[in-house]
Amino acid sequence: MGSFSLFRLFLLMILFLSGVTSGFAGEMRLPIGLGYSSNATKITDIYVSNIENRGYDVSKSPYGGTGIFFSPYYQADSGLGFGVTFGPTIFLLASNGSGDSYNFAYMGFGPDIRYAFLQGSNISPFAKVGLRYPFAGGKWVKGVTPGFFAGGGVEFFRTKRCGFGFEIGYDSSKIKIEDTEKDKTEKIQQGKITVAIYAVIRTGKN
Repeated sequence: MGSFSLFRLFLLMILFLSGVTSGFAGEMRLPIGLGYSSNATKITDIYVSNIENRGYDVSKSPYGGTGIFFSPYYQADSGLGFGVTFGPTIFLLASNGSGDSYNFAYMGFGPDIRYAFLQGSNISPFAKVGLRYPFAGGKWVKGVTPGFFAGGGVEFFRTKRCGFGFEIGYDSSKIKIEDTEKDKTEKIQQGKITVAIYAVIRTGKN
């Protein structure tokens, strides 16, 4: 089964669960913060090398693979949850005097299913699994390969209107980048290990 078929199947599962849980008590939760992809710097290093070989200056984030993370989800009182993750985001900007652009942009995206082990408690560990699609654009991006995601973490002050949490995960999706210096194309698993730290806003019950 191809990657896009898996993606469609998973989205159908999300829609099915949405219908199943619509009759149960629950709430929307909105985690937003910073996410880190461990191998993202491999992509940005290749990109920077390609650009600098053309004599351009590059603006590169000093935080490497760190970017915005947003992962809204619906949490049922049973502990089951489903949602979608956006991020982390990565941007590279190239500049020169003639106005040529050699920018790079990346954002991970994908649906996921989760389970909170201590639903209703102030502190709860959770686990989640899903799919990830690496949206990437730039002159030397030659393709992307969707992959699986598996991870877990802990959320704190879950019974409050605003809490916080962190998660660690594994993202198997890949981006194909042309390395002009080595004259070859590389497939890089940019999110081999992902880490996110975030605030969580509750939109449901007090």
